[in-house]
Amino acid sequence: MKTKREAAGSALIILGVLSLAVCIWLVSGNIRESRQARDSVTRRLGAVKEYIAGVREDPAANEAEEEGFFSSEPEKEMPVAEIGGDQYIGILSLPTLGLEMAVTSECSLYTLRETVGRYSGSVRTGDQVIAGHNYSTGFGQLRQLSPGDQLTFTEMDGKLHCYTVQELEILEPDSVDQMINSDWELSLYTCTYTGRQRLTVRCSEEGSPYSEQGDHIR
Repeated sequence: MKTKREAAGSALIILGVLSLAVCIWLVSGNIRESRQARDSVTRRLGAVKEYIAGVREDPAANEAEEEGFFSSEPEKEMPVAEIGGDQYIGILSLPTLGLEMAVTSECSLYTLRETVGRYSGSVRTGDQVIAGHNYSTGFGQLRQLSPGDQLTFTEMDGKLHCYTVQELEILEPDSVDQMINSDWELSLYTCTYTGRQRLTVRCSEEGSPYSEQGDHIR
């Protein structure tokens, strides 16, 4: 018969094997979901780009812009477009990471599996917060950003907003007020690797997208 020490040792070995199996299962699941999300991001991004390009090429849209249709005051809500049954507000581009993602107008468990979404605020009021899962093919790369990195947000009417990363901070899951009521024009956030905290990228806007120097997507 096994001694108590041998039995305890066997139990620890079994526990270790089970823990390793669970870790492998979780990692493989994350990799699988990341790949699926990457495919979805590519598909959604293409659809949104096509829509914005159509807006820019549409004579009626150009005429409306000349009449001030797209020159809304900053306090006005951003344009929202429905594509494939989902609502979008624009495209987020992070050249440093080689990431470009369509942004849905709201966050939900469904849309966050597919792309990133607006958690609160607006680029026109200078308080937008965008959330995304920490997939390795998406917002899981945010930790690689550094102060000084550039990023852009393009609205559905083609207005381009340029931002600079100022700082990265770690927030607790219940720090919602600190997340949305900040002095930063744009915040990006996702779960940390452990999922116990939130990695937040704070950005300031460069210039005004409503000035004559404002560019548009091409």
